Amino acid sequence: MAPRTQVKEYLALWFQLGHAAVTNENRRRELCPQPVFQRDDSQHSGYTAEFEQAWSEILNGASEFYLEGAPIAIADLLSNAWDIIPCANCMMPIPTSLVVQGVKPCICEHLSVWPNPDLPKPRLPISDKSYLCNLCERLRTSPSQVSA
Repeated sequence: MAPRTQVKEYLALWFQLGHAAVTNENRRRELCPQPVFQRDDSQHSGYTAEFEQAWSEILNGASEFYLEGAPIAIADLLSNAWDIIPCANCMMPIPTSLVVQGVKPCICEHLSVWPNPDLPKPRLPISDKSYLCNLCERLRTSPSQVSA
């Protein structure tokens, strides 16, 4: 089962490439918040309010929403039948069925310009404070403790 945080990260990465979460209703809705991340005064990068609002809407109508170009409902991704793994072609996360073998739709199949090594890859939010704390901790650790 793909946890909610993993599905949220999956959507954030694909939103950065311009793919929307869409509904198949009579009244088609598209959600593709831009930008996905914001930086606050503490140098912490997090999701924008627009992204969080879209995520909330998607969770409330998860059975109606799917990622543009992928035939899988967001509700299915949140079920026990699916997991999210890296694509062998572009290393972006893709949903994979734990029940039906061979079903691994990657959006890179629909993007003529992806993967493109000349463009930056989509990323997840970064916490500068936790990164720097981990770096300081590694620097305080003596070389003998690292190899042990």
